[in-house]
Amino acid sequence: MKPDLQWGFSHGVCFGVTPDISALLIFTFNEHVHYLDEEIPFPNSKEKAGHFVGIAENDGDILTFWILIIEDTE
Repeated sequence: MKPDLQWGFSHGVCFGVTPDISALLIFTFNEHVHYLDEEIPFPNSKEKAGHFVGIAENDGDILTFWILIIEDTE
């Protein structure tokens, strides 16, 4: 017999919390994004390309994300 979630999220029903999905409204999985790389010297752009992978729930600030870095192949 399947549990009755009563239109709730499985995580919320299991742990009694309301999940915060506000970070998911900003990006979608594998979306092309640009991030700041502070180690690049001044004349060059500090912006690098990557792909949004997910939310870093246990690392950093509330809106800290996992980014898959695209390495330059040139």
